[in-house]
Amino acid sequence: MKKKSIKKATSKDIKFLFNMYNTSIIEKYSKTKNIISYKEHKLWFVKNLNSKDNKLYILYYNKYKIGYIRITIFGSSSCYISIYLKKKERLKNLGSIYLNCILKIAKNKFKINKVFAEVLKKNILSKFFFTKNQFKLIKYSKRFKSIFNRDNYILLKKI
Repeated sequence: MKKKSIKKATSKDIKFLFNMYNTSIIEKYSKTKNIISYKEHKLWFVKNLNSKDNKLYILYYNKYKIGYIRITIFGSSSCYISIYLKKKERLKNLGSIYLNCILKIAKNKFKINKVFAEVLKKNILSKFFFTKNQFKLIKYSKRFKSIFNRDNYILLKKI
């Protein structure tokens, strides 16, 4: 049986996350349109690694890193979540397993009760993924202006 695990990102994960993030841009699954440099990524990574509002998790399948989940906490009990898996690991239900583990951590450790996801309208698989995991499409609100792009899907799950 294959072993699935999630670990909090450490400084050793910088290169892995850099490559995964740029792959998501190349595949056009990211809001960001341009590939980032390692220098830019390193600045972001160092700033966010021990942030109280940003949590980075590495997803393992056996001993191999297969993706990441990032949580950005805002307000007193809300967060934004993003997930990315290597292409060959998609459509195996692994994303749902990891997502549900992270949602438990968010609820129990960080006292989160509302989880938001933002999906590009052309990313049908991601929209399906979140709705399959009981996220509901919601209307864009002006209060989201600094967090989400009104041209994308905004989804919400209460936990």
